[in-house]
Order: sequence, then structure tokens, then C-alpha cells
Amino acid sequence: MRLGPVVVTAGDGRSTRAAELEWASGSLPIVVAGPQTVLDPTDDATGMVCIALPLAMRTGERLDIEGPVSPRLLAQIETIQALYAAWDPTLHRISVDAAPRAAIVPADRRGSVSFFSRGVDSVFTAASAGPVGGGSIESLLFVDGLEPNHDASVRQDEIRLAGLAANDLELPLTVVETNVRVVTDSFGADWEDVLGAGLSFVAHAVGGRFDRVSVPSTDSYLNLDPCGSSPLLDPLFSSERVAISHHGYRYSRIGKIDWLTDHAPRLLAHLKVCARENRSDNCGRCGKCVYTMMVLDLFDRLPTARYFPPDLDLDLVRALRSPHLKSRIDLAELAAAAATCPEKADLGDAALEALRRSSLSGVTHQGDIRQWTKPFVMRNHRLNLILSLVLEGRPYPPLNGDDAGRQPRRLVQSAESGRPGVALTQAGAGPGGIELGSVTTLPLPGAIPIWITDGGLLLTRGMQVPPRGRLSTAVRWAVDPTGGSGYRRLRSAVARLRRWWSAEGIDAGPDDDDPDGYLYGEAALGRSALYVAWHRAGWCQVLTLDVSDPVLEWCTPPMLLGYVDLPGDAEVGTGTTSQ
Repeated sequence: MRLGPVVVTAGDGRSTRAAELEWASGSLPIVVAGPQTVLDPTDDATGMVCIALPLAMRTGERLDIEGPVSPRLLAQIETIQALYAAWDPTLHRISVDAAPRAAIVPADRRGSVSFFSRGVDSVFTAASAGPVGGGSIESLLFVDGLEPNHDASVRQDEIRLAGLAANDLELPLTVVETNVRVVTDSFGADWEDVLGAGLSFVAHAVGGRFDRVSVPSTDSYLNLDPCGSSPLLDPLFSSERVAISHHGYRYSRIGKIDWLTDHAPRLLAHLKVCARENRSDNCGRCGKCVYTMMVLDLFDRLPTARYFPPDLDLDLVRALRSPHLKSRIDLAELAAAAATCPEKADLGDAALEALRRSSLSGVTHQGDIRQWTKPFVMRNHRLNLILSLVLEGRPYPPLNGDDAGRQPRRLVQSAESGRPGVALTQAGAGPGGIELGSVTTLPLPGAIPIWITDGGLLLTRGMQVPPRGRLSTAVRWAVDPTGGSGYRRLRSAVARLRRWWSAEGIDAGPDDDDPDGYLYGEAALGRSALYVAWHRAGWCQVLTLDVSDPVLEWCTPPMLLGYVDLPGDAEVGTGTTSQ
């Protein structure tokens, strides 16, 4: 990967800094534009390196920089890479070739600024570390272009509303524009994973006016997680000329809104957290909106936040599905806070329901990689590591040759030696097989243990097996029209009667043996109910996901056994098993 020289152009009071980023499969310019009095007028490439480094680690390419870079930053390159690699095992350690040259540091103090987006984190930092809280922040910085869902009209409205909020905070607002989000998205990088690097790129760009830049925290002491913006990472992007700090991680989202409620309640009217839709207010339906509304409602401040819907729908709370550990901790913290307020009991109960329904059903597989949750961000790599170590006793990512975690999980109907039965397998149903779904191999809370007999029967503890059907029932089943016509029908009828006559009793044990797997005890998104019935005449077990299946016509009423996961690539159906 090559980072070309920084080119600075100026005119009409504005300035632009740009450098070409080239990699094996493409190239893009990295650009930032803003007031000429604010942007760094030199060819310093330090900020460009901040964002190019994690992108090069994604591709595994050597990073060559054509321009001067801060010696302080270059001295931290190995530490930065060590952090990224520890948080995301899919990243590559790379070599960086750059010419160290310290930028000239002006003798006078230039000023302090904090990133500002009207989110809870940035409003809290601006208030608590600014004039409201008696802090040292002297200005705010709004970065246009970081929200890809916003069109030109909404972007202008965002700038206008940020200016109104800055006036209420009694702080001047500087606006710059960048395409850095376009660049990171082209690499498939989640913005959260490169957030600190992207903001540091902008921080160095405004080094012509500011020498101290604050990044508002995303996490707190309670839920500090691997994240692209972190108190461990952000300060490492500092140079001799620009010091970058991470502010506010002492407080959680609840703590920040509590502080604003006590010290500057008027600022709650400016809050904007939604990034899902093309709008300058909040949709009130996405996860960020709903959780923020929950916290505002906890403090009876939701009506004050005018850019949110006026009322909280608790059904939306119950429907939340937390994708990673941080959001689960947030829900647990809110439920605990609501438990101390009897009038917020319904809110707390809804938070607990969302938390319970967000629980993971078990380990899954993506090809040969065993994982608990899809690692779309660094946070989930850490969650996979914790759960693999604690619940499975295995490393994550799995070591080469580690087959211990590939336990049978898929419940399939097989027909080996012409005899139907069910089995648990990791490979799925073979040719002619039918997959009923997947079970877990872990005794999760509420899980239902199952045993698979040598004859291919699925048994649960205390399962009641009905007696063999009457001869009259067997005769009606034997001559049923589905048996064919002519000689084929006669042969089928004789075979069915012989099957009924030779059928033996079925032992519903073995309760004392180790289970072969576990059904889930509760319904959840992506699961289906599994039912069992017994064929009255054919004397076999029928497992089905569909109680309207025609095969059940000759069966006992279906009984719910539990729930199975439905793999997205699986063919699902009915399995018929016999002793």
C-alpha cells in the first residue's frame, strides 16, 4: 500500500489537504477540507498514516509513505499494531516505511477542541469539559461526511443544528468536511473499528489551529471493550504537534445523561444519536434510539429531548437484540437502575426481557471457524474469545487441527441400510436426507437433554411411548391409496402389515447416560418448534416442524419436544424414525 505526498490547496478562505492512497486492488484520495485558518498548511502526513495503518493491516500490505511523519507516532506504530492484532485476529502485522520529520511546533498554545456530533457522548464531553463544567475545552469540531446515509439537505441541517447546540454550550463550532468514511467503507471496514484512527486523521488536519483534541468516549469503566476508539488506543495517535485524548469513560450512558440532567438539562433537547436513516432527528426505532430513549425515560426526561418521539414503546424495548457484550451490559445496568424505582418497574422488566432474548443459543460454525457470534466488529471477536475459553475450554480462533469443537449438532433424518432414523452430525443431511434443524451441545439454562438410540430414535427424559396400534388400524393403513396401485400396492400393503406384526416395544430410557445434545427450551428468532408423534400403525417415531404435515394423519397427536435452530442453508422437513 502506498500513501502519496500530501497536497495542500487554498483559496477564498478555505483549504484542502489530500493524499492518494493506493493498494493492490484500487486507489482513492483521502481528503479533508475546512477553514484556511484551521487546517494544517504543511505537507505533514501524520494524520494520513493514522487512518492508512488499520486499512493496510486489513489487506496485509506493506505501507509506504511519501511524506514526513511525526517521530512520536512512528515510535508508537508497533504498539498500535499490537493493540489492533490483539483485538481482531483477522488483521495482519505489517511493516511501515516512512521518513520521520517532526513538524515545527509553535511556541504559543493554539487551543483545545472536542469532536461534536450532538450524540450523548459528545454533548456530555462538551458540557462537562467545557464552560458548563468548568473544563478547558474551548471549541467544538463538527465533521461533515461521516454519516453515509445523509444526503446533502440533511447534512446541511446537521451542521445548522450542531451550531445551535454549540451556541447553547457557549462554544464556537468549527466545521470540516472529509471523505474518510468513503475510504474506510471501500475496504469493508466497520466504522466503529476504525473510529479512533479516522478521528485522529481529522485531528491532525486541524493542527493549524488546535494542539489538543478530545475524542468523546464510547465505552465506560463498566463496559470497556475492544473498540476502534479507546482510551488505550486514541492517545497513541498523538504527535509532537497535536495531543489526542479520550474523554468521558468514567461515565456510562446512564451516568452521562444523569450528569446532564443535573447540570445542563437544556442540552438534552439537542440530542441526536440515530445513524440508520436519512434524517436530522431520531427515528425512535433503531437500537441506539430505543436505548437512549430508555435512559431518558428512566430520568423522566424523554419529553425534554425534542428530536425523539415523545413516548417510549416498551414493545420496541422487548424486541431489542443486543449484538455484543457492551450493549448487554448497558441493558443490565438500566434494569438494575430501574429496579430501584418502583414506578419504572415496567421499563426494567422490558429491559430484562430484551436481555434474556439476546442470549446466545450456542456455538455455530462458519466454514471451519467455530464462533458464538458473527464477528462484524472487534467487540465480537473478544466475546467469541471469552465464551470459547469459559464455556468450551478451547482457544479462539481455533488452532490448526483442533477438531474438538466440531461436535455433532445438526439433527438429520437418515436412511442407512434402508431403515429410517435420526442422527446428530456436523456435516448436515447427506443425499436424500432431511435436516430438521440444529441442537446445542451445551447444557444451557432451560435446555432439554436428548438421546439418540442405536436404532435412530430421539428420546427425551421420561418420554412416554404409546402402545402399538390395533390390527384394524394397521389394515386400513396398509391398503391406503398412497401405497400405489396393482401389484406394487399389494406388495406395499404386505410389507406394512409385516412391519406392524414384527414391531417390538421401545424402551424410552436411557435417563442416566450423558445426553447426546440439547433442544432449546424456549422459542427465539431463528428457531422452530420440534414436535414428536407416533405412527399408530407403522409403529415408528415421527419428528416434524409442521403440525399440518400430511404424514401426521396416521399418528398420535403431535407433542412439543423443544426448539431447534434453523440454519440458513438447511433444507428442513419431517423425519420418520423406527426402532
